[in-house]
Amino acid sequence: MNPKLFAFVQRVAFFCNIFFIGCLLMQYIEYALPQVVVSIMLMLGWVLSPVMNVIAFVLFMFFIVRGDRGDFPVWILLVNVVLLFFQIFHFFLV
Repeated sequence: MNPKLFAFVQRVAFFCNIFFIGCLLMQYIEYALPQVVVSIMLMLGWVLSPVMNVIAFVLFMFFIVRGDRGDFPVWILLVNVVLLFFQIFHFFLV
C-alpha cells in the first residue's frame, strides 16, 4: 500500500469532517447561506464524510497491522477516528 494514498485519504477525511461539523452547527445556527454552499456542505458533511472516515479507518488499521505508518501527523489520525465514532453514534444511536 502506498503511504501517499494513506496520507491523501486521511486528509480528505479530515476535510470532510470539517464539513460534518459545519452541518452539525448549521442545524442550530440560523444563517443565510447560498444554496450552493448548503448543498456542498451536506454532500461533503453528511454523505462523503462517513464513507471517507470508514475508508481512512480501514487503511489505518491495515497500516497498523503492517507496522508501516510512515511520517504522518498523529493528530489528524486521532481526529478522524474520534469523529468516525461520533458519526456512528450520531447516525445510528441518536
